[in-house]
Amino acid sequence: MSEVRGGSLFRLGRVVALVSDRTGPGVRDMSYESGERSQVTSNRGWAAATVGAQPDRQVWCRQVHAATVARVREGDVGRADAVPIPGTDALVCDIPGVLCGVLAADCAPVLLAAAEGYAVVHVGWRGLVSGVIDEAIGVLLGVCGRDASEVTALIGPHIGPCCFEVGEEVAEDLAVIAGDAVGRGRGRPHVDLGRVIEVRLAALGVTDVVAPFGCTRCERGRWYSHRRGDSARHALVACLAPHAGGGDRWGGA
Repeated sequence: MSEVRGGSLFRLGRVVALVSDRTGPGVRDMSYESGERSQVTSNRGWAAATVGAQPDRQVWCRQVHAATVARVREGDVGRADAVPIPGTDALVCDIPGVLCGVLAADCAPVLLAAAEGYAVVHVGWRGLVSGVIDEAIGVLLGVCGRDASEVTALIGPHIGPCCFEVGEEVAEDLAVIAGDAVGRGRGRPHVDLGRVIEVRLAALGVTDVVAPFGCTRCERGRWYSHRRGDSARHALVACLAPHAGGGDRWGGA
């Protein structure tokens, strides 16, 4: 991982990924629904340049907390402010030089990286229960022709078990996936969202998982948090480099 002003940069083989934060110019709001349009366009252009994509070669999705996954085609690619793919919470891409991104502010943005492509996934409790990780891995493996054991996952910043308080019904749904991720004894149940994601990934054959971030609600100066009242969003974006590169497993890009 390499720190840059406004985010954290990762590289896995040909996949370069950036997790933006709120420390850069314009506080790096990546959402057109909350940010000033020209500033968000500038922020997304900065993200594209950082991961090696052109500013007019981007794909975003209009997230709905479900399990729909879109494979990115050339016709989906456009400017930062192009209409996002509707009703979608994950993008799978094997086209070099294209930025694909998801927004978050307590939910977990997740990167699934393979040798010839990647998926960016918006994962909240609804998506987990609906199977968004399962669907994203299925599409990615179909596109890349790889086994799940060859995929590496990066779990981006998300709300931690210290702050992720849920109702009993949600707790029961998530306990089906990972019973040890649900804590009780301090009022309402608290859930370790990252743990639920890791358990689901392992069940699908993905055991190489990196999760280097803290709680979005606690770390006010770095991340946006819906539960804290923020309307802005940070992002996880990725790009497939044109040619295979060397370097460490998670070296600086």
